[in-house]
Amino acid sequence: MSQQRGVPDCPIGHDNCSPGSTPAPLFEEGTGFNLFKILRRFGSVFCCPPTRCAIMRKLAFQPPNPPTYILKDDETTKNGRRLQVVKSNHLLSERLLSRTREANVFTVRKKDNCQVAMIRLSVEPGESSQYTVLFSHGNATDLGRCFPFVEWFVREFECDVVAYDYSGYGASVGIPSEENMLTDAETVFTYVVSELKLLPKKIILFGESIGSVPALHLATRENVRGLVLQGALASAVKMLFPSYDGNPFGMDCLRNIERVPGVRCPVLFIHGTNDDVVNIEHAKQLISKCPTAVEPLWIPGAGHCDCTHDPRYAERMKTFIETLD
Repeated sequence: MSQQRGVPDCPIGHDNCSPGSTPAPLFEEGTGFNLFKILRRFGSVFCCPPTRCAIMRKLAFQPPNPPTYILKDDETTKNGRRLQVVKSNHLLSERLLSRTREANVFTVRKKDNCQVAMIRLSVEPGESSQYTVLFSHGNATDLGRCFPFVEWFVREFECDVVAYDYSGYGASVGIPSEENMLTDAETVFTYVVSELKLLPKKIILFGESIGSVPALHLATRENVRGLVLQGALASAVKMLFPSYDGNPFGMDCLRNIERVPGVRCPVLFIHGTNDDVVNIEHAKQLISKCPTAVEPLWIPGAGHCDCTHDPRYAERMKTFIETLD
């Protein structure tokens, strides 16, 4: 593996944690116990209206609006289109602009005929690296916003990366929902194996934040090489009530806590100790039920979207990938 060449141009999947790029914590730190605020928050999430899909959208999905990229026709690229970032809180370097032209762009049709947008960025254009990482991003980003991280990951760890947008994000068509997100992931995985001719044993799944849900879903179904879960949540209800283990009226969702026992590949958990969006207790609960967890990486002082800035991040990721050989 190459020597570390710095951190990505922006944190994982976010524009420097700018307003709107990360979800606000459900409860503010240090405000103390306030029964009225808790009841009001609970009611706004679970009662207006009290449907599972409505609850999911309020808790989980915040696609950038408008999207931060477009798919632009370009006959000089392999598939006739390229990713063009049109909105960013930072200027893309010439290297990143060049790499957007090297990314292979695909739109894959699901069974409902809705398209899923995906990109593949390779270490060496036209060749496959030893492993390919299938990246499922966070809830408040899209392919344009997370491209700097994708490019950094390819360069730093010498792995090809396939990334995709969930329904309702970027150029992916549809309504954001847990069901659609899982179908999106299944569709992309099938395409990667059947059309890109990649063996499942050469694929490492990577789920960040809400992306832990489709990544874990695939890991319980497919014989992949490994799984990385960064800032993973245990369930939606646990975002509100971390110590509650039930599923009230069957309304809970994003229940990674039920999926993780079924994983059979090595799993690396990464979490910031000061994450005020998804508390580190989520990761600790998940790892306690994961039969194949390796030594986790808890990053002191890190929040939800700045784990990559700690040098231990790259060191641990490299070690994990090397142990998969």
